[in-house]
Amino acid sequence: MKYKKSKETQAHIISMAIDMIYAEGLEKISLNKILKAAETSKGSFYHQFNSLDELINQVFKTITTYFFEEFSLSSTKMSKKSLKLIGKKIIYGNENQDKISAVLFILISRSFSNNDLKKELIEFRKRSLSERNETIEETYVMLYDILVIGFLAQCQVVDNPVLLLDLWEELVDQLLL
Repeated sequence: MKYKKSKETQAHIISMAIDMIYAEGLEKISLNKILKAAETSKGSFYHQFNSLDELINQVFKTITTYFFEEFSLSSTKMSKKSLKLIGKKIIYGNENQDKISAVLFILISRSFSNNDLKKELIEFRKRSLSERNETIEETYVMLYDILVIGFLAQCQVVDNPVLLLDLWEELVDQLLL
């Protein structure tokens, strides 16, 4: 029972950190703000994480895991059908998905100047590939990342979901002849 409560506390702190990064950006969060939002003590926080940086790395792991599961590759090669479905999910995603996307972009941009986040991103990719039952060629994962991350960016600047979906499907058709 203690393990379950500990994992729930950890998940709650991570969730509050995601909310804060989304609302205020990475640079403006602090341990005290997270403690207040999570309604937890420093002792409870330090029982879960060694530092604020470790929490940020856990946020990054949580978000990248979410994306890998939510937009997972259904086979060793990406099919047109699965990629088109991903486009629809991105465009018509829910509010939580939009928040997760925004925080992912913040953390990826931070990885340019933060070697720990960069290492975490590289390690996540390695773990994701090795943990899958089927073999996925790394080039397909790279293509997937390029498509999804680039498309997420376009969804932020183009306010026409029908046009975006048409462009996404055309891109998928062209790439996977």
